Amino acid sequence: MYSAPLFSKAIEILKMAHELQLDGEPVRSLELCMQSIQTCPTAEAYAYLANRYAHERNFEKAIETCKTAIMLEPSHGHLYNDLAVYLFELERYDEALDSLLKSIDEGVYNPERFRAYYNLGKVFLKQNYMIDAQK
Repeated sequence: MYSAPLFSKAIEILKMAHELQLDGEPVRSLELCMQSIQTCPTAEAYAYLANRYAHERNFEKAIETCKTAIMLEPSHGHLYNDLAVYLFELERYDEALDSLLKSIDEGVYNPERFRAYYNLGKVFLKQNYMIDAQK
């Protein structure tokens, strides 16, 4: 495990990466994200990177990167929801369903659990589980 100062520095670098992304500087933002990961690999940085890959429609890379984030922080439910979204885009509905159920699990920290329920309904609709989708 990394020290608290390295973790704090990595998070600070990631915040700067996010600001650059918002300012329309995606290349520099990506560089800082990678610097954050080199400083201290965090689930937050890998989740950010996965999101970047997804925006580029590189869902395979997004899935791989999101799984790395989950390995680092398996108790963060929002990561499972993110993974499910990427799987959904590739029409891998059964895998997305499994990931969403982990996101919804009460033993997993997920302040945005409602997003997982929303995405679960989308998976059910794609799989023609109309009764489940209405729940």
